[in-house]
Parts: sequence; C-alpha cells; structure tokens
Amino acid sequence: MLIEKIPALYGRALLEAADDAGVLDEVAEEVAFFGDLLAEDADLVLFVESPRIESSRKSDVFERTLRGKGTDIFVNFLLLLVDKGREGELRAVLEAFGTLHDEHIGLVRVEVVSSRSFKAENVENLSAAISASLGKEVVVNNKVDPEMLGGIIVRYEGMVADGSLKTALKELRSEMLSLKFESELVHEN
Repeated sequence: MLIEKIPALYGRALLEAADDAGVLDEVAEEVAFFGDLLAEDADLVLFVESPRIESSRKSDVFERTLRGKGTDIFVNFLLLLVDKGREGELRAVLEAFGTLHDEHIGLVRVEVVSSRSFKAENVENLSAAISASLGKEVVVNNKVDPEMLGGIIVRYEGMVADGSLKTALKELRSEMLSLKFESELVHEN
C-alpha cells in the first residue's frame, strides 16, 4: 500500500474534485496564482499559517475575499484546509497539486542551470530535444549560476544530468589521482 504524505493527499483530492467538476484548468490557474501570492507576500503567509489567528477569522477572510472571484472548488478547498487545521501546510499542498497536475497533463518541468542566460532560441531547441526524448511536453526554466565555469546541469523529475565543467574537472582530477596511485603501486612492486 502506498502511503502519501498529507500535502499530496490534499493535492490529489483537489485535483480529482476539480477534474470531476470540469474546472481543472481554472483551479490550476488559481493554485498557481495563490502560490505566487504566498511566495511574494510574507504577511499573507503569516496570516494563513499563524496558529494565533483563529480559524474562524481565516475562513471569514477567505470567504469574503475569494467567494465569487474564483471557483467554488478552490474556495471550499481553502475553507476545508482551515477547518481541518491544515492551513500551515497550504504551500506544500499547492506545490503537491502543481506536481500532480503536471503529471496529469503530461508536462515535465525541466531546470537548466548554466553560467549565463540562454537565448530564447536555445531554450526552445533544448525544450524540443528533451520533449522528443521523453515523449512529453516540456517547460524549461533556465537558472543562471554565475559560479559555474561552463556547461549545463539539467534537472527534472528527480533526475540530474551534470554536464558542468566543474564536475568534468573533478572527474578528471579523480581519474588522474587514481592513475598516479596505480603507477605508484606498480613501481613499488
């Protein structure tokens, strides 16, 4: 039996409810928007996650500010989280929903780390190549790490392909040291 963590359980429940109601795309947009709000607004996070703020107050604020402006599924879901005392896990639940939604629609999010920003054309070419390899739609996020010497690191679905110059140099150093060690063993005998 597969045991899911609480955020994944709630994320899956929201995904299935939205899909059954035929509003999955709308709920996915609301989840992304609300997740972005939480990422940008520390006061909102404090309000949502604080155990000092009564659940009834949180529910009232969600009801007054969101009802009629979003889907009932999403608003009711937020109210359910508050009612169950799970609002402290809201960000993790929204993230779990996003991951499950991506899987549901066959989308793979790929992070490409490089020393410089890729040109749009290069991102499109890389996206097309990875998409052809995986047989899924791919969205590439190019993250710039000025500390990198060169090359790229590609991450997706828990996989890492490290083609960075730094890693190549480490591997070369390791190989040279092992050859030196083997050479010393041969000369000792």
